[in-house]
Amino acid sequence: MTERKLLLILAAVYFTYMLDFMVMPALTQIFARVFAMNPQQLGVLVAAYTFSAAVFGVVGSTMLDRFGRKPALLWLYGGFAVAMLLCALAPSYPFLMAARIVAGAFGGLVVSMTFSIVGDTVPAERQGAAFGLVMSTFSLSSVVGVPLGLWMAGLFGWQSIFYFISAACVVILFVVATLPAMNAHIAAARDRTFAMRLQAIFGRRSNLSAFLSTALVAVASYTIVPFLNPYFVANVGFT
Repeated sequence: MTERKLLLILAAVYFTYMLDFMVMPALTQIFARVFAMNPQQLGVLVAAYTFSAAVFGVVGSTMLDRFGRKPALLWLYGGFAVAMLLCALAPSYPFLMAARIVAGAFGGLVVSMTFSIVGDTVPAERQGAAFGLVMSTFSLSSVVGVPLGLWMAGLFGWQSIFYFISAACVVILFVVATLPAMNAHIAAARDRTFAMRLQAIFGRRSNLSAFLSTALVAVASYTIVPFLNPYFVANVGFT
């Protein structure tokens, strides 16, 4: 498989993850009406995804190197597809909250695995361009996700966007299954203890700086973003 084809497949995986990530704030007003949610519940619903991804990302980082990249991505992405289906089927706020926690757990690890594959398969001198290609879908999902989610919610109901993402994930899963085996990292991972893995992750100042900056961006964004939709509807007159 060519490097470009591999990156396009990973970009498709990342796009579906980001589409779900971007569409949630757009649907907050609909969720507030359907599930009789107050602003605090809205904030918790959106934040639960991010916190779940953070917690399971730390846990998964100590274990995923024991498995091949391809089967790990298949299982994690399949779990994400199921989580999207659970979101669509949610009959109540607690059920939707649980579904978002599951989505965050699988989604965060899907992104970690996607980036790990790029790091493993692309030479260092081309990794900047490779990550740029994969992460360019963030901008695409930002532009497409909000109007698509609102349009589908208005036409078919709020559940439709989650059905759509779940179906897209299933289609992409079959494409992911065509990836070559990527197991070169396993031998080195088996020689490291749990404590050694934690030390490798948290023992470097550069890693801690990256974690802190990412956390600050997430906190700053989701202190405001979930409430923009309700604010403009209630105070500015948007519909």
